[in-house]
Amino acid sequence: MKLFIIAIVTFIFAWVIDTHVAAPETSKPFANSAQYSNTDTPYPFEVTRDGQMIRFEVRGRLPLNSWKSIDIEVFDSEGNYLFAYTDELWAESGRDSEGSWTEYHTQVHLDQRFPKKGMYQAFITDNSSSKQASQQSSFHFRILTIRGDAGKMNIILWLSGLVAGFCLLVFIHRLEQEKNEIEYKPIKRLTTKQLDAMKTAPMKVWPILLLFFIPTLLTSVWAYSDDEDEINWLSYSYRHNHIYVDRELREHSVASAQFRTGGSRGGK
Repeated sequence: MKLFIIAIVTFIFAWVIDTHVAAPETSKPFANSAQYSNTDTPYPFEVTRDGQMIRFEVRGRLPLNSWKSIDIEVFDSEGNYLFAYTDELWAESGRDSEGSWTEYHTQVHLDQRFPKKGMYQAFITDNSSSKQASQQSSFHFRILTIRGDAGKMNIILWLSGLVAGFCLLVFIHRLEQEKNEIEYKPIKRLTTKQLDAMKTAPMKVWPILLLFFIPTLLTSVWAYSDDEDEINWLSYSYRHNHIYVDRELREHSVASAQFRTGGSRGGK
């Protein structure tokens, strides 16, 4: 029971930290896609510290049985192409053995670390499943700073949750065993010496507290800290589904002025 309580308290503490780390540092309004998408208009945003976490957030509701793919291409202050964030909004409906159903995917986001501070530009493009879907739907997006990397708290959340779940299963199993034991057999009275030998030392709480809370505190500090390590965006894209790097665009962005300004851009 003590281990269960400590694991639950650890989980709650880690969840509170996770929620706070993932929150925006400042409020920022959403921009309308009509102003930026499929145009040469850049969306500027600032990374104020080396290693700061940035959130790309997109929201929109589409007509049923349609989809919209969205690409956000990121350039640094010198016009060098870095990467593109790609994702989809969609709405589907149908019917199966249980009846009719409807599903919407109305918001997506990406939390991404930027090694270097400075001004950046994003160019947004979108493609829809049909011309009608394109005309009848728009989306809103914003790029803003957040307090840290909430993903680093996942290990604590998973471990404390698993420990709490295991303790709960053991506790329930013991209760069921006690309910099933309807027959009691008399036993021979034990001596004081025998009873003392059967006693077990009570579980010490402080070592368990330290075992849970020290890693939690260290992980919390790690989640709030800024990681300034450089990123090879091409290699990085291989390990992350929603990150894409256009090799040709990356090669030309350094040498060609028109790529720096976005002047030759259009839809993909």
